[in-house]
Amino acid sequence: MAKAKARKFRLTTKTDVPLPLEALTSHHTDLLALFDRYDYLPWPWLHALHPGKLNENYFGRLCRRMMKEPNKLLVLPDGQISGSGLHQRHAVYARNGKRRQRYDDHNLLINIIRASLELGSREHGYRLIHWKDILGNPRLDPRHRDELNKRRTVFLELSSAEDYEPDDCIIIDYGNDRYRYLFIEADRGTEPLTSKLSIRRKTIESMFDQIRTISEKKLFRQLGFTHALFLVVTTDPIRMRSMIELEPPRYVLFQSMPDWCPFPTTCLLERPWEVSGEAAFTLKEPPNGAVRKV
Repeated sequence: MAKAKARKFRLTTKTDVPLPLEALTSHHTDLLALFDRYDYLPWPWLHALHPGKLNENYFGRLCRRMMKEPNKLLVLPDGQISGSGLHQRHAVYARNGKRRQRYDDHNLLINIIRASLELGSREHGYRLIHWKDILGNPRLDPRHRDELNKRRTVFLELSSAEDYEPDDCIIIDYGNDRYRYLFIEADRGTEPLTSKLSIRRKTIESMFDQIRTISEKKLFRQLGFTHALFLVVTTDPIRMRSMIELEPPRYVLFQSMPDWCPFPTTCLLERPWEVSGEAAFTLKEPPNGAVRKV
């Protein structure tokens, strides 16, 4: 007797038909939940992060249908379609809100950095903790928690007149009470920092000075951290090398990735990070010894 052919799972409803809210499944709600951690991402990244392990074609149709009126759940951020058409091939989706988000290349890079670290952590059985989850840390000073809630961004107070505001702050939970506390800086500049009079060079040097102050005075304890690493992700390897030549502290790590990175990669966890005057360093291996839990 001939074996029956396996039936492929298909989205049977046409994508031009609006999606009623009562028809939402776990596939839809799991996708929407990603936007609690991300502002917007290209759909291949959303597909990789989605826990449902869905077929690519099905996932693409699911996204397009969730953009239909009247219950429009997903949108394309304003301004993502550039004159060159660079971003037209791989749509960048955001969750629909009261105000449509404005597409920003720098913010997209921050979200992709976070997503790369999350994907890499998943593959190795680690857990990524978003900075907003840090607000529940009992070691966090209540006054600092109130300020974090007001600003909606993470920061460290350097003095009464100066704060350090990284682009992102996350924690990698390796299990067995082993953690790494990471501050992230996304740099999209392409100008090598060769001239000592360069404004961009002075800005980078100022950032390194802030980082030295944070580490020397252990100001990361404001967030309940026991230590901190600072990750600088550039979109130009030549500029990255010129940053390293400024001799930043050894707890500042460098890596480069393309400015437009539509396809998922776990490179930020698995590839070596460059360190000034030190051997290359990877985040893939857990830290030695136990580190106090956040």
